[in-house]
Amino acid sequence: MAGRSENSLATVLLAGGLVDGDARALSTKEFWQLVSRVPEPGSLLGGDSAAIAAATGLPPSESDRVAGLLDGATRLAFELERLELGGVHVLTRSTSGIRRRSGLACGTRRRRSCTSRAIPG
Repeated sequence: MAGRSENSLATVLLAGGLVDGDARALSTKEFWQLVSRVPEPGSLLGGDSAAIAAATGLPPSESDRVAGLLDGATRLAFELERLELGGVHVLTRSTSGIRRRSGLACGTRRRRSCTSRAIPG
């Protein structure tokens, strides 16, 4: 997880569905609605439900859900390490240097053969 930005980490926690937990991952629509309220979702990391509600204007049930998703950072760290050891690199809109590090640009003619899972953001 070295070098992963807080925004990238928060994006994967909120919408990636990579770790099991009590809270259901945000849908693409829900994720972008949250980002419209808080352009840098990494700023929500470490906040409790009340702090998230204050920053986003979400009702308590939704701020509880967001807090629950963001609370999975330790589990996500282990899952990302497992994936990366297997050659899978998780990229988000907040991942810097995507082309330089990965050598591919999905959606272009330069794309190498790859298996991917889209995570909004």
